[in-house]
Amino acid sequence: MDTNTFVFEKMQPTKLFIKCAIPATLSMIFSGIYSIADGIFVGRCIGADALAAVNLVMPLFRH
Repeated sequence: MDTNTFVFEKMQPTKLFIKCAIPATLSMIFSGIYSIADGIFVGRCIGADALAAVNLVMPLFRH
């Protein structure tokens, strides 16, 4: 039996939700921390215009 088949067909819905939600939540947290740190470094080291440019272009790379 394939492992993915077991996970998505036989596991209880609450356990499956937790198993899928934890990695997604962690990746969103780390992505947010990266964005904050990037904004701090760009804003302080390069300037306000560079920070505005990064904030305008960033959504294009996240898709």
